[in-house]
Amino acid sequence: MRLYGDENPLGSPSFETKVKLLEEIDAFARAKDPRVRQVSVSFGATWQVVEILRADGETYRDVRPLVRRELSVVAGEGNRQESGSHGCGGREGYQRFIETGAWKGAVEDAVRQALVNLEAVPAPAGEMDVVLRGRLARRDAARAVGHGLEGDFNRKKTSAFAGLMGQQVARRASRSSMTARCTNGAARSPSMTKARRPTARC
Repeated sequence: MRLYGDENPLGSPSFETKVKLLEEIDAFARAKDPRVRQVSVSFGATWQVVEILRADGETYRDVRPLVRRELSVVAGEGNRQESGSHGCGGREGYQRFIETGAWKGAVEDAVRQALVNLEAVPAPAGEMDVVLRGRLARRDAARAVGHGLEGDFNRKKTSAFAGLMGQQVARRASRSSMTARCTNGAARSPSMTKARRPTARC
């Protein structure tokens, strides 16, 4: 069974073609917005042949091409600069990655990221009102706040469970009664219903 083709990306396109393509990408990116200050593009390729000889005489051979394209754009205004990037690759030749539509889309995405970052304002901080609705929101808030507090309490050794790592902290019966099994015999952690009866999610 062959996963990849025999195409070797190391020989094509030529060096001159790659240089011309890089110049086109650079010019296209800078023309998108006058705030674009720097454009970095890289193409890379490897070609690997793997052959496995088994003791029973079986032979397996695989050809593994790999092409990648990385693009980074820096946009600036005044003393502020922000960047955007786009990368992709695959185990194939260069053709799909050097098509005009493909690299133009990558450039537009990188420029968009850089400009969005450049125009972004700092996120608000400090005390803010929080509106919780429904049981799931309360649960998420308890997880977000409670787990952090418990971590602090353990770090400061003010928690009732501080220093008890690896030790029993509850009755053994309570743990064994909460063990549930699926129909295939696999043990699962139970979730509690309103009646506090253990149920398994399989």
